[in-house]
Amino acid sequence: MSLRTLSNASLIYRWGVAIVLCGSLGCGSDRPTDSTTHVNHATAAPRSATTSNPNPVSDDSNAASTLDGTSPSDTHVMSSDPAHNETTSSPAAVTVQWHDTQSTGPISPVSQLVELADAAKDQWDAEAFQDQAAAQLARVRTLLAMSATPTTDDCMPLVTPTFDCDELVPTDLAAHGLQPGVTVATYSVQADVSDTALTHASTRGPARFAEQLARLQSKIPALSRYVAFKIVHVSTNDNGFATDVHCEASGFGSDTGRQHVATWQCEWIAATAAEDLPRINRIRLLDFATSQTDYADGLLFRDCTKSAIGGNDCYETQVVPGINDWLAVLPREFMGQFGHHGLAIGDVNQDGLDDLYVCDAGGLPNRLYIQQPDGTALEQAAASGVDFLDDSTGALLLDIDNDG
Repeated sequence: MSLRTLSNASLIYRWGVAIVLCGSLGCGSDRPTDSTTHVNHATAAPRSATTSNPNPVSDDSNAASTLDGTSPSDTHVMSSDPAHNETTSSPAAVTVQWHDTQSTGPISPVSQLVELADAAKDQWDAEAFQDQAAAQLARVRTLLAMSATPTTDDCMPLVTPTFDCDELVPTDLAAHGLQPGVTVATYSVQADVSDTALTHASTRGPARFAEQLARLQSKIPALSRYVAFKIVHVSTNDNGFATDVHCEASGFGSDTGRQHVATWQCEWIAATAAEDLPRINRIRLLDFATSQTDYADGLLFRDCTKSAIGGNDCYETQVVPGINDWLAVLPREFMGQFGHHGLAIGDVNQDGLDDLYVCDAGGLPNRLYIQQPDGTALEQAAASGVDFLDDSTGALLLDIDNDG
């Protein structure tokens, strides 16, 4: 096997097949990766017996207190004179300086940027409205996901007394049978309804919203429910603002699965001095689609990753752990390289079965899974000499000499 570097690419020959790794080889650094302390170290000496604290455990509610009971703003310095410290150990010393983290002073440029993350402090009215609307939609999500039916009282903080809306689950749906056991139905508005008056005068306000939420909730199997909202457009008007909201609600039962996807056009009334958040005054349904699967557990697809590669040691040690696990152990040089990795599929050992080469972040070995006749895969990257630790954003399996 030979390895060549071709303009930030690695070319590996194995079994007459070339594996091309896209990415740079070698990006190490001699910089230290562990955190540094803020203690000035000389050769450490024991704390003076006269300053020892019989109860050195500090309470979390006063995290700024010191172990010896001094004020956080005080400065405690141990002398290098052993006689002064009343100890008989090494005459070396350690100097500890306490910094009062509660004191106010000039705001650093970084702190100023952090404050701008709050849209309300940066004069971005549309973004501030979006944050407020998202908080209210989170309450709607909770009502739909819970087992109890939403009530009028539940909806009072969410909508105005004059609230009205379209049917959130329309009845005039166009059905499309994709295959046995799978049904899809769609609904879309044929004209611009932004200025069209609603005609649901019989029920308005929180009662109307509770009625529609209860109907939508009844269409989601209760065994396992998932509800999500995403604001995709914000516009302002004289009374408040309007948002286009992508809505998704799904659930699974013992023998069926349902999913509903819709776009709501929500008109909001801005919060008054006595209110913390805006309330919805009107909802127009722009589009709606629903799908139903009639399978065991209502599932169309199942995750078979573990059954395919779970027999390899790297499954538990590398595949299962996520970014939060690796943040604590990988050098800082590799922290920005997660989520940009490719894979390659090909028959690397010419047994007629496709194999899988998976790239990973720098510092983690790439993996080569050789497919077995029973459908499982055996990890052979180290044995094949292709378990590279380099940052590999992609790979290609190529027959360079065109011999099949």
